[in-house]
Amino acid sequence: MDSLTGNGHFRLRPIQWLLALVALLLVALWSAILFDIDRARQASHLRAADNLGNLTLAFAKEIESSIKTIDVTLVDLREHWQGDAALFRQALNLRQSYLKDELILQIAVIDAQGTLVFSSLESPTRPLDLSDREHFRTHADRRYDALFISQPVRGRVSGRWSIQFTRPIYDKQGEFRGVIALSVPPEYFHRFYRAIQMPSDGVISLQRDGGEILARYPDPDLAIGKVIQTAPYHSPEAAEAGLFTKMAEIDGIHRLYAWRKMPRYQLVVVLGYSVDSIEAGFAAQHSRALLAGAALSLLTLLLAWLRLRVLQQRELAEQQLSENEQRWRYALEAAGDGVWDWQIDRQQVIFSERWKSMLGYAPDEIANRLDEWEHRVHPDDMPRVRKDLAAHIGGQTPIYHNAHRMLHKDGHWLWVLDRGMVLERSPDGQARRMVGTHTDISQQKALEDQLKTLATTDPLTGVANRRHFLERLREEYLRIQRYPEARCCVLMADLDHFKRINDQYGHSVGDQALRHFSSLLTLESRETDLCGRLGGEEFALLLPETDSQEALLFARRLCRRLRETPLQAEGHSITMTVSIGISRVKPGDRQPEEALQHADNALYRAKHAGRDRAEINE
Repeated sequence: MDSLTGNGHFRLRPIQWLLALVALLLVALWSAILFDIDRARQASHLRAADNLGNLTLAFAKEIESSIKTIDVTLVDLREHWQGDAALFRQALNLRQSYLKDELILQIAVIDAQGTLVFSSLESPTRPLDLSDREHFRTHADRRYDALFISQPVRGRVSGRWSIQFTRPIYDKQGEFRGVIALSVPPEYFHRFYRAIQMPSDGVISLQRDGGEILARYPDPDLAIGKVIQTAPYHSPEAAEAGLFTKMAEIDGIHRLYAWRKMPRYQLVVVLGYSVDSIEAGFAAQHSRALLAGAALSLLTLLLAWLRLRVLQQRELAEQQLSENEQRWRYALEAAGDGVWDWQIDRQQVIFSERWKSMLGYAPDEIANRLDEWEHRVHPDDMPRVRKDLAAHIGGQTPIYHNAHRMLHKDGHWLWVLDRGMVLERSPDGQARRMVGTHTDISQQKALEDQLKTLATTDPLTGVANRRHFLERLREEYLRIQRYPEARCCVLMADLDHFKRINDQYGHSVGDQALRHFSSLLTLESRETDLCGRLGGEEFALLLPETDSQEALLFARRLCRRLRETPLQAEGHSITMTVSIGISRVKPGDRQPEEALQHADNALYRAKHAGRDRAEINE
């Protein structure tokens, strides 16, 4: 405590004067150093932001020019489509010779029912139904002539990823007669990246307004088909161009990004430099400043230490007498939560009032015994708690740190962060005394669980979303690779005539239909199974330890259950059916999605065999 003078004012001791002076000198020194470092850092960020802004503008102009060429080509080819594939192919070949070879991956024509009637690639051996494609559904619904740019899709004829640029086809009476589509590979847009100087960890991407990535470089395979969920330019109120800093969802690199919107095409171009590469330019200046600051600080501290040694002799005896009391007081003041002081050799623990009230107890309701803590720790967490405690007491870790559940007086479980440190050891190294704190982290845990649910669940139906389902499929695929004798099946399910429900009853009833099917799918599934919604009315189911015949029986039971359980919605009783494709996850599969593709092929057969049935792809 500061001593008082005779007139009642505080009088600082010599040690306090010395420490205050040293602190003031160090604060002034490091404030100047850090200010200079921060100014250099800001300058590097401003230069990077200006460069990114110019590049995004140039990239946007390049993309707009390419899209205009594509759209003119589409409109021109549409005028030559009269239903004769041979004549149309001649017109197409003529126009293809005017363009770069890499521009057009495929020209396709789809009739009003969604059937592929022409492809510049090899024509399929059987009718190909593309009515579920996003571009077809969009033109069929909107009924006006406008260019549409799809998210990346894997072609059912080409088998390659592409972006669909499409226009509707109308007859002379203005009736919708189909869609003409020009497929462009995502790598077509990589040309801009290779034409400019970008850092090795820089990134350039083309996205739709909804966040779907159309093209990205580098690492395009990591991004194709992904959706950026959180970015400022997705907001309807966002400016046409801007800057932001964010940890990348694709590769985890912290970057400064610039964006520029292309409202006409509902696209956004995004360029980013990693913060590390931006700040690399002032690293040498940073190091020199830190070294100079460290040298001056060491000199100041050395002089202060020499003076401090003289002053400390006067207070040494008093400090030794009050050391334990000060340590305990500082722990209480710093913790702000429940505090415990464990005399290890005597198995006695002193719990603070806050520690007890955190668990709902009055100060006199918990004794100073170790078992008062032990029997309140959740049994499932206790082995991990004991392991972490033993590691710290044994000197293997610098601090003890563990999150576990503790029983509240009213019966619910409370999540606490338990931290502590051994303060006293015997001459032979045995721990004698340990002090620590409890922090209530229940809300944090609840938020983590909620975020995990949001990240893995389809918000409309409550089943797994596409990303979570594919992660689980990969886990099963890896298990099958390790244990080839293991079994696992994948089911692809697609509601029959779902568009009719939307058209006849509205999208609200359509959403109820999706939820209705999801609930039946969940009821029929085991706890070990995973139900997922891949998009639209398309669902998937992962059945571990299940062979093809067992999966077929399950699928037929699901078909019957859905058929016999009509949807009751807004006064209507709607009978629904589903088509299902089945495939095994095989040790010979080259990638997890291969089983999903086989199931999709079986689903295709089920659709064309009359619907309301299941087919197996062996």
